[in-house]
Amino acid sequence: MQEIEIKILGIDPQEISQKLIDIGAHKEFSGLIKTKYYDKNHTIRDNGDLLRVREFEGSHTEVTYKTNKRTEDDYKIYDEFELASPEFDEACSFFEALGYSQSCYFEKRRTVFSLPEAEIVIDEYPQIAPFIEIEAPDPKIIEDLIEKLKLEENEKSNQTINGLLKEKYPDIQLNNLTF
Repeated sequence: MQEIEIKILGIDPQEISQKLIDIGAHKEFSGLIKTKYYDKNHTIRDNGDLLRVREFEGSHTEVTYKTNKRTEDDYKIYDEFELASPEFDEACSFFEALGYSQSCYFEKRRTVFSLPEAEIVIDEYPQIAPFIEIEAPDPKIIEDLIEKLKLEENEKSNQTINGLLKEKYPDIQLNNLTF
């Protein structure tokens, strides 16, 4: 599956939540997410890839591998593979048993909304301003949604969270960023 997304910075989470509900979005999840990245001898990071385990508190755990990162027309695009896992600690133990080591751990609060053609998430990390990510199969859908939410003037970013921290918050490290 291909992931096409963009971050919109400088948002008010309550205002965006209400606008999303007003245009018919359905709230799928709201709560704490615990994330661990895994690597083996820096091979995943050195390839520009990502292997992570995420626990959506009280909901589910997912394992994700992202590869072939590229930028097209200001959008971040990855090839993405996801698996559901029964439990966060079990999924982490699986990778550790295969010789992978944890390279990063962090927490964020996330609210996930869905529309038939897009997923919109509001991310809130400790010490940084909230932002949204809009993911859809076509950049035109993303642009239309930005317009509906009246976010055309907001700053946009195709950076990963690590890239965003380096660019906007150079004194904050992602590893061990927790509430």
